Amino acid sequence: MSHTCIVYGCNSKSSLHLFPTNDERRNDWTRFVQRTRANWVGPSVYSAVCSLHFTDECFANYSEVKMGFSSRLRLLNSAVPSVYPSGTGVGSEAESKLQVDTVVSKSV
Repeated sequence: MSHTCIVYGCNSKSSLHLFPTNDERRNDWTRFVQRTRANWVGPSVYSAVCSLHFTDECFANYSEVKMGFSSRLRLLNSAVPSVYPSGTGVGSEAESKLQVDTVVSKSV
């Protein structure tokens, strides 16, 4: 059972989101993870991606969490991870996004 984010290079244990049941969306998430883990065959029922890999627009309540009115981020059904951890050689804005969101999640 996964207790950390499945994305290679990320060790986050908070705000984990299980893979969606919708086949198209699940495939999008799988492709995202495979860009960091080439030999990864796909998710198990316990595989999860943390909130650090999603843009703010992927959350139904990002503003409420940031302002302290809510404590748990809720993903939109259409959300697809797009932010890669630094050091993986994938993505460009990942490092600053991870630093900013880490501060937000720690303060919640």
